[in-house]
Amino acid sequence: MYKRFFLDKLIDSDIISIEGEEHNHICNVIRMRTGDKIIVVCNDEYDYICEIQDITKRETICRVLEKKSNDHNPTKCIDVFQALVKNDKMSMIVQKLNELGVANLRLFHSKYQTVKPSENKQDKLQKISNQSSKQCKRSKSMIIHDSIAFDKMIELFTNYDLVLFANECEKSIKLSKYIDKIKNSSKIAIIIGSEGGFEEQEIKKIIKGGGVSISLGSRILRAETASIAMAGYVSILLDN
Repeated sequence: MYKRFFLDKLIDSDIISIEGEEHNHICNVIRMRTGDKIIVVCNDEYDYICEIQDITKRETICRVLEKKSNDHNPTKCIDVFQALVKNDKMSMIVQKLNELGVANLRLFHSKYQTVKPSENKQDKLQKISNQSSKQCKRSKSMIIHDSIAFDKMIELFTNYDLVLFANECEKSIKLSKYIDKIKNSSKIAIIIGSEGGFEEQEIKKIIKGGGVSISLGSRILRAETASIAMAGYVSILLDN
Protein backbone atom coordinates (compact mmCIF):
# COMPACT_ATOMS: atom_id res chain seq x y z
CA MET A 1 0.00 0.00 0.00
CA TYR A 2 1.37 3.39 -0.97
CA LYS A 3 2.30 5.97 1.67
CA ARG A 4 0.08 9.05 1.76
CA PHE A 5 1.34 12.65 1.80
CA PHE A 6 -0.47 15.96 2.15
CA LEU A 7 0.05 18.92 -0.17
CA ASP A 8 -1.22 22.32 1.01
CA LYS A 9 -2.17 23.53 -2.47
CA LEU A 10 -4.39 22.15 -5.20
CA ILE A 11 -2.79 19.96 -7.85
CA ASP A 12 -3.17 21.48 -11.32
CA SER A 13 -0.19 19.95 -13.15
CA ASP A 14 1.27 16.52 -13.90
CA ILE A 15 4.45 17.53 -12.07
CA ILE A 16 4.22 18.47 -8.38
CA SER A 17 6.72 19.58 -5.74
CA ILE A 18 6.50 18.45 -2.11
CA GLU A 19 8.36 20.62 0.38
CA GLY A 20 8.62 21.21 4.13
CA GLU A 21 7.73 18.53 6.67
CA GLU A 22 6.30 16.12 4.12
CA HIS A 23 9.48 16.32 2.01
CA ASN A 24 11.57 15.75 5.14
CA HIS A 25 9.50 12.67 5.94
CA ILE A 26 10.03 11.29 2.43
CA CYS A 27 13.72 12.13 2.32
CA ASN A 28 15.04 11.66 5.85
CA VAL A 29 12.53 9.56 7.81
CA ILE A 30 11.39 6.77 5.50
CA ARG A 31 14.14 7.41 2.94
CA MET A 32 12.17 6.90 -0.25
CA ARG A 33 13.90 6.83 -3.62
CA THR A 34 13.23 7.89 -7.18
CA GLY A 35 10.81 5.50 -8.82
CA ASP A 36 8.86 4.88 -5.60
CA LYS A 37 5.12 5.50 -5.78
CA ILE A 38 3.10 7.50 -3.27
CA ILE A 39 -0.41 8.93 -2.90
CA VAL A 40 -0.71 12.71 -2.63
CA VAL A 41 -3.86 14.45 -1.36
CA CYS A 42 -4.56 18.19 -1.46
CA ASN A 43 -7.97 18.80 0.16
CA ASP A 44 -10.05 18.05 -2.90
CA GLU A 45 -12.10 14.93 -3.68
CA TYR A 46 -9.26 12.91 -5.21
CA ASP A 47 -6.24 10.74 -4.49
CA TYR A 48 -3.28 11.38 -6.79
CA ILE A 49 -1.07 8.36 -7.39
CA CYS A 50 2.41 9.71 -8.10
CA GLU A 51 5.89 8.48 -8.91
CA ILE A 52 8.91 10.18 -7.37
CA GLN A 53 11.06 11.69 -10.11
CA ASP A 54 13.74 13.41 -8.05
CA ILE A 55 14.63 14.13 -4.41
CA THR A 56 16.74 17.19 -3.62
CA LYS A 57 17.64 18.88 -0.34
CA ARG A 58 14.60 21.18 -0.60
CA GLU A 59 11.90 19.21 -2.40
CA THR A 60 10.55 15.93 -3.69
CA ILE A 61 9.47 16.15 -7.32
CA CYS A 62 6.72 13.77 -8.42
CA ARG A 63 4.83 12.96 -11.60
CA VAL A 64 1.10 12.30 -11.36
CA LEU A 65 0.27 8.88 -12.82
CA GLU A 66 -3.42 8.63 -11.94
CA LYS A 67 -6.19 10.73 -10.41
CA LYS A 68 -8.79 8.67 -8.53
CA SER A 69 -11.97 9.66 -6.70
CA ASN A 70 -11.58 9.25 -2.96
CA ASP A 71 -14.32 7.09 -1.39
CA HIS A 72 -13.38 7.79 2.24
CA ASN A 73 -14.57 11.39 2.37
CA PRO A 74 -17.84 12.12 4.24
CA THR A 75 -20.97 12.51 2.14
CA LYS A 76 -23.04 14.45 4.68
CA CYS A 77 -22.11 17.66 6.47
CA ILE A 78 -21.56 17.34 10.22
CA ASP A 79 -20.13 20.46 11.85
CA VAL A 80 -19.05 20.56 15.49
CA PHE A 81 -19.19 23.84 17.40
CA GLN A 82 -16.68 23.36 20.19
CA ALA A 83 -16.08 25.79 23.05
CA LEU A 84 -12.38 26.39 23.65
CA VAL A 85 -10.69 23.72 25.77
CA LYS A 86 -7.12 22.95 26.85
CA ASN A 87 -4.72 22.38 23.99
CA ASP A 88 -4.05 18.67 24.58
CA LYS A 89 -7.78 17.98 24.67
CA MET A 90 -8.39 20.05 21.55
CA SER A 91 -5.68 18.14 19.70
CA MET A 92 -7.45 14.88 20.52
CA ILE A 93 -10.81 16.33 19.49
CA VAL A 94 -9.42 17.45 16.12
CA GLN A 95 -7.82 14.11 15.38
CA LYS A 96 -10.84 12.01 16.29
CA LEU A 97 -13.48 14.25 14.70
CA ASN A 98 -11.54 14.16 11.44
CA GLU A 99 -11.52 10.36 11.58
CA LEU A 100 -15.27 10.38 12.23
CA GLY A 101 -16.06 12.40 9.12
CA VAL A 102 -16.79 15.83 10.57
CA ALA A 103 -16.62 18.53 7.88
CA ASN A 104 -15.93 21.65 9.98
CA LEU A 105 -14.78 22.33 13.52
CA ARG A 106 -16.00 25.77 14.55
CA LEU A 107 -14.45 27.03 17.78
CA PHE A 108 -16.24 29.55 19.97
CA HIS A 109 -15.81 31.45 23.23
CA SER A 110 -17.94 30.80 26.30
CA LYS A 111 -17.98 32.33 29.76
CA TYR A 112 -16.63 29.32 31.66
CA GLN A 113 -13.81 28.40 29.28
CA THR A 114 -10.52 27.85 31.11
CA VAL A 115 -8.04 28.70 28.33
CA LYS A 116 -6.95 31.71 26.35
CA PRO A 117 -7.74 31.75 22.61
CA SER A 118 -4.00 31.68 21.85
CA GLU A 119 -3.83 28.10 23.18
CA ASN A 120 -6.05 26.81 20.36
CA LYS A 121 -4.10 28.04 17.33
CA GLN A 122 -5.98 27.43 14.09
CA ASP A 123 -2.91 26.69 11.95
CA LYS A 124 -1.55 24.11 14.39
CA LEU A 125 -4.93 22.40 14.71
CA GLN A 126 -5.36 22.35 10.94
CA LYS A 127 -2.02 20.57 10.63
CA ILE A 128 -3.26 17.91 13.06
CA SER A 129 -6.41 17.49 10.97
CA ASN A 130 -4.38 17.13 7.78
CA GLN A 131 -2.06 14.55 9.32
CA SER A 132 -5.04 12.59 10.64
CA SER A 133 -6.43 12.43 7.11
CA LYS A 134 -3.45 10.37 6.02
CA GLN A 135 -4.28 7.69 8.57
CA CYS A 136 -8.03 7.55 7.92
CA LYS A 137 -7.57 7.99 4.14
CA ARG A 138 -9.62 11.14 3.70
CA SER A 139 -8.43 13.35 0.87
CA LYS A 140 -10.40 16.33 2.16
CA SER A 141 -9.57 17.21 5.77
CA MET A 142 -11.89 18.66 8.36
CA ILE A 143 -11.54 22.45 8.26
CA ILE A 144 -10.63 24.21 11.51
CA HIS A 145 -12.16 27.68 11.81
CA ASP A 146 -10.86 30.53 13.95
CA SER A 147 -12.68 30.99 17.23
CA ILE A 148 -15.68 33.33 17.26
CA ALA A 149 -17.80 35.07 19.88
CA PHE A 150 -20.65 33.14 21.51
CA ASP A 151 -23.40 35.27 19.95
CA LYS A 152 -21.82 34.95 16.50
CA MET A 153 -21.94 31.19 16.91
CA ILE A 154 -25.69 31.36 17.58
CA GLU A 155 -26.22 33.32 14.35
CA LEU A 156 -24.85 30.40 12.30
CA PHE A 157 -27.56 27.97 13.44
CA THR A 158 -29.85 28.98 10.57
CA ASN A 159 -27.45 27.26 8.14
CA TYR A 160 -28.35 23.78 9.44
CA ASP A 161 -31.22 21.31 9.17
CA LEU A 162 -30.70 20.29 12.79
CA VAL A 163 -28.70 21.75 15.70
CA LEU A 164 -28.03 19.25 18.50
CA PHE A 165 -27.03 20.78 21.83
CA ALA A 166 -25.32 18.50 24.36
CA ASN A 167 -26.78 20.05 27.50
CA GLU A 168 -25.52 18.61 30.80
CA CYS A 169 -28.53 20.18 32.54
CA GLU A 170 -31.01 18.29 30.34
CA LYS A 171 -32.64 15.43 32.27
CA SER A 172 -35.44 14.07 30.09
CA ILE A 173 -34.76 14.41 26.35
CA LYS A 174 -32.38 11.74 24.99
CA LEU A 175 -30.45 11.88 21.74
CA SER A 176 -32.27 8.71 20.61
CA LYS A 177 -35.47 10.76 20.28
CA TYR A 178 -33.98 12.44 17.20
CA ILE A 179 -32.76 9.37 15.30
CA ASP A 180 -35.25 9.82 12.43
CA LYS A 181 -34.58 13.56 12.26
CA ILE A 182 -30.83 12.94 12.13
CA LYS A 183 -31.17 10.35 9.36
CA ASN A 184 -33.27 12.77 7.27
CA SER A 185 -30.89 15.71 7.64
CA SER A 186 -27.99 16.50 5.34
CA LYS A 187 -26.45 19.31 7.39
CA ILE A 188 -26.17 18.91 11.16
CA ALA A 189 -24.50 21.04 13.84
CA ILE A 190 -23.37 19.68 17.21
CA ILE A 191 -22.81 22.08 20.14
CA ILE A 192 -20.30 21.10 22.84
CA GLY A 193 -19.17 23.16 25.81
CA SER A 194 -15.79 23.65 27.48
CA GLU A 195 -14.48 21.91 30.62
CA GLY A 196 -16.50 24.41 32.69
CA GLY A 197 -19.77 23.83 30.85
CA PHE A 198 -22.24 26.57 29.98
CA GLU A 199 -23.61 29.48 31.97
CA GLU A 200 -27.40 29.38 32.44
CA GLN A 201 -27.87 32.40 30.18
CA GLU A 202 -25.81 30.73 27.45
CA ILE A 203 -27.98 27.63 27.64
CA LYS A 204 -31.09 29.77 27.17
CA LYS A 205 -29.54 31.55 24.18
CA ILE A 206 -28.62 28.28 22.44
CA ILE A 207 -32.13 26.89 22.85
CA LYS A 208 -33.78 30.16 21.81
CA GLY A 209 -31.48 30.25 18.76
CA GLY A 210 -32.72 26.85 17.58
CA GLY A 211 -30.52 24.36 19.41
CA VAL A 212 -32.27 21.12 20.40
CA SER A 213 -31.37 20.39 24.02
CA ILE A 214 -30.46 16.72 24.56
CA SER A 215 -28.92 14.61 27.31
CA LEU A 216 -25.96 12.29 26.70
CA GLY A 217 -26.87 10.14 29.70
CA SER A 218 -26.73 10.14 33.46
CA ARG A 219 -22.96 10.68 33.70
CA ILE A 220 -21.19 14.01 33.18
CA LEU A 221 -18.77 13.60 30.29
CA ARG A 222 -15.53 15.44 29.71
CA ALA A 223 -15.67 17.97 26.87
CA GLU A 224 -13.52 15.83 24.59
CA THR A 225 -15.54 12.68 25.36
CA ALA A 226 -18.84 14.42 24.61
CA SER A 227 -17.53 15.87 21.36
CA ILE A 228 -16.13 12.59 20.06
CA ALA A 229 -19.02 10.40 21.26
CA MET A 230 -21.73 12.63 19.84
CA ALA A 231 -20.00 13.11 16.49
CA GLY A 232 -19.48 9.35 16.24
CA TYR A 233 -23.13 8.60 17.00
CA VAL A 234 -24.41 11.07 14.39
CA SER A 235 -21.87 9.96 11.79
CA ILE A 236 -22.87 6.31 12.14
CA LEU A 237 -26.57 7.15 11.81
CA LEU A 238 -25.80 9.07 8.60
CA ASP A 239 -23.58 6.29 7.18
CA ASN A 240 -20.97 9.02 6.99
